[in-house]
Amino acid sequence: MSQFLTNAINPSPTIAAPAGEKITGGGGKAVKFDENGNITLCDTAGEKILGIITIDNDDIVEVGDDVSVQIKDGGVARLGGDCTYMDELTTDANGAFVKAAAGQAVRAIALSSGGSGALCRVMMCNYTLAPSSSQGGGQSDNQG
Repeated sequence: MSQFLTNAINPSPTIAAPAGEKITGGGGKAVKFDENGNITLCDTAGEKILGIITIDNDDIVEVGDDVSVQIKDGGVARLGGDCTYMDELTTDANGAFVKAAAGQAVRAIALSSGGSGALCRVMMCNYTLAPSSSQGGGQSDNQG
């Protein structure tokens, strides 16, 4: 049985972990852990993210180099499309943030406006937008 002799709470919103791939221009992009616990860019639109690469990392990160990742709270994200204040954002297949559509996972909320390729202030979050009624979602009035 394990015994903990200290409090393990870490209030920091960032972590550092080794890169599992070469990452170029990763500042503000969404990342995940690979199967070995290394940092890789998110490569599937809307997938669950670990966090966002902080913009103080080197522009080119080699395999094995440490990468700083913001895992909670407010930060700076790289946009893959236009957005404005309070837009709900998800990730694209390049780790950039784009407007979320009905039924998609929301990974951040825009706290500023910007165009594709720009950096945008965001608040990280994790929820799914309700599907639109045209997609078969929405509330039903059927009582039986």
